[in-house]
Amino acid sequence: MAGPIAWLRSPRPWVAALTLALLMPLVPTPLTRPQAVDAAGCGSWHSRLTPPPSIRVLRTATGTVEEVHFATYVATVMASGEWPTYLPTAALEAGATAAKQYAWYYTLKGSHRGDYRTRDGQCYDVRDDTMDQLYRPEGARPTQKQLEALAATWALSLRKNGRFFLTGYRAGADVGCARDADGWRLYATSVTRCAKQGWSRARIQERYYAPRLGLVWDYADPNPTALLAAARRSDRRAPVVLAPSLTLNRGSVLGGRMGTVRWAGADAGAGLDGFEVQRRVEGGPWTPVADAAARARSANVSVDPTVRYEFRVRARDDAGNLSPWAPSNRIRASILQSTAAHRSRHWASVGDADASGGRVQRARAVGAGVSLVFRGRSLAIVARTGPAFGVVRIRVKGETVATVNLGRLPKDDQRIIWSRSWHGERKHRVGVVVARSGGKPVDLDAFVIIR
Repeated sequence: MAGPIAWLRSPRPWVAALTLALLMPLVPTPLTRPQAVDAAGCGSWHSRLTPPPSIRVLRTATGTVEEVHFATYVATVMASGEWPTYLPTAALEAGATAAKQYAWYYTLKGSHRGDYRTRDGQCYDVRDDTMDQLYRPEGARPTQKQLEALAATWALSLRKNGRFFLTGYRAGADVGCARDADGWRLYATSVTRCAKQGWSRARIQERYYAPRLGLVWDYADPNPTALLAAARRSDRRAPVVLAPSLTLNRGSVLGGRMGTVRWAGADAGAGLDGFEVQRRVEGGPWTPVADAAARARSANVSVDPTVRYEFRVRARDDAGNLSPWAPSNRIRASILQSTAAHRSRHWASVGDADASGGRVQRARAVGAGVSLVFRGRSLAIVARTGPAFGVVRIRVKGETVATVNLGRLPKDDQRIIWSRSWHGERKHRVGVVVARSGGKPVDLDAFVIIR
């Protein structure tokens, strides 16, 4: 039998998020409520009604700690293989709640694990592997369906015997609907069976976490005037949004509007009314992104490689509910001159006053190549274009991914001929090879990298 359902007011506005996934690896969950050590400076979040704004994640491959927007973290966990998008909606909503509260639990004051520190003493809340939850931003792309599941449950938290508890989950075996329920964790395989039989998210949670489960909803609004108005409406759930990202645009000209900011959001109630998107430069004031139409999900922006940018987005729904701001990381676009790449012997450095660095790397021999190894989230290749130039192949990790005829592009001295973005910053190897020339040169100018 489920416990009472409560609607509580929170002293702070609640944060927003997003989700997706594949298959579910093991997430450890003790059978009893775990005892944790609150080390000095760690585990500082206090609210059990409002999720934290961010979470500290240990990236096990590098040993570094990243502070991640909490909603974006939960969405990425789902997208990294925990709760696949093809699952029924009820299963996704139950999984979104479990993934969110699992991470939330370890941000709380009094719940930090004492050994969750780096060698230099930096605290982190969770790891990015199956010791906690898979977090793979390099390859995870949350779907709209998963975002909507997270939006529908963002204001929900669970209580066991009246206490906020650690909501673990496992893949489980195909034993039938709810036959492996143990009162503490979800088993994804059998949860999916239940959802396919028509069980709702609430019924799944009540069965798997029984007995003495309480469902708590936070419908607070920090603005008293808005709170009174919201009390007259049935929809008091704010939308959720994913932190914005910046990518580089093929075909644009270096120094111009060569970037695109993208964002996403969902609302479980009245539906989205629109977004507000802002940018700031080098920690200055926030200003609106000029071309960000209210209902758009992307906007082209100019990118100056000499400064750092930050973007943030929030959403409003048709009932007037406003989400908190979802911030991006600080972003810098760096220009590497073509001389930074490893070149075959067929390339020559040629002075060119119109090039970004005053020189280009020129080759005519078919098969002549350059290779660049770098770390970043996005890469653009800049070259001279127009009828006087040849054809190149673009290779990523040794595989050809594109062929670009420079002669068919509009004439320009600093045009982006190819770009690609990845989820998260990691190491890449990209090459440019002369494919056809007919005596026409390939003039490689520079590389632009977003970190």
